[in-house]
Amino acid sequence: MARSDSRQLDIWTKIWLGCAALWSLGLVAAGFYVKSYSSTNGPGLTLVQENGLKVLAPLLLPFVGVVVVALALWHRRRAPRRGVGVLVWIVLACWPCSSYLGR
Repeated sequence: MARSDSRQLDIWTKIWLGCAALWSLGLVAAGFYVKSYSSTNGPGLTLVQENGLKVLAPLLLPFVGVVVVALALWHRRRAPRRGVGVLVWIVLACWPCSSYLGR
């Protein structure tokens, strides 16, 4: 029977982190491709066309959060400590606040 390396993340953690990363990058893609502004004179505009590239900063915040959580989980697995640490809890606590930055 093969020993599992305790420093590796389990399969479900990898799956959920991967899904979160894909979802957050999907937000960025939607900013480029989904027509969200209607126009009476022509075709609708995307979020990036209407607001410029500066809108990418709020769109990338969820992806940055996923990367921070993944790195913190990886670091905590390498160190012989339990739990994910304070940094992950700070990111998770600030996550709902990130939706208000674009307003």
